[in-house]
Amino acid sequence: MGLMNGNTYQHSYDTVNERQITVNYEFDKNFDGKFDEQDAEVHYNFNFAVLCSGYSFSCGNLLPAQAKESGIALLGDKSGGGSCAVIDASSAEGLYIRLSCQDHLMGLDGTDYEFGVPVDYSLVTETAGQYDFANFYNIPYMSLKIKQFYSE
Repeated sequence: MGLMNGNTYQHSYDTVNERQITVNYEFDKNFDGKFDEQDAEVHYNFNFAVLCSGYSFSCGNLLPAQAKESGIALLGDKSGGGSCAVIDASSAEGLYIRLSCQDHLMGLDGTDYEFGVPVDYSLVTETAGQYDFANFYNIPYMSLKIKQFYSE
């Protein structure tokens, strides 16, 4: 997101403390190894789009959610959802486990993305219960949809 529109944040709701939290972070946009004012000079004049699918899950759901929130085109299929951050822990027996934690990722406006983010243009067709993902690889078709999105 930092490269696409300069927004570098994570917004969540802490379900234990019942508070909304926004974490803003610095991003080395020019990849020179320093956080400085030169990073603010980096801009790309592209019509960005995010390709997502049901495999865009958990933190992978955050990029489509923030892209949608920022007005960036979403193509593909609805993301897989999942909005709770994951933490590493161990059981009483010392077994490694991963758990969803109390931080529930959400949009700045409070939008809940637990059940996925709908796309602007679906690239999936269904015929008699069979799903066709061929347009996920159809660059001319995706380019047409991106142009359509930004011309509206």
